[in-house]
Amino acid sequence: PPLQAGGGAGGGRAGGWLKAALRAAGQSGSSEAFVIGGAPTLDAAIGRATRLYFTKVHAQPAGDVYFHYDPSDWQEIFNEDHPADDRNG
Repeated sequence: PPLQAGGGAGGGRAGGWLKAALRAAGQSGSSEAFVIGGAPTLDAAIGRATRLYFTKVHAQPAGDVYFHYDPSDWQEIFNEDHPADDRNG
């Protein structure tokens, strides 16, 4: 089953789910673990991250939660731009 923040497999206490997910990824032979989620999930995982796959959306959607990071802590190794089109505008 998927590992979920705040409950699910490996949940229960704060951060338990993250440790369980990283342990499961390591046991599977994976060289990377991907964290996809909302602000609490990303906040819990960012301190362990060594690589970010970051999607920047050039829009102003409604919302009050943002992913904050310091770009000076990271080195960009790839950037690909996709302009808006009829399907994604």
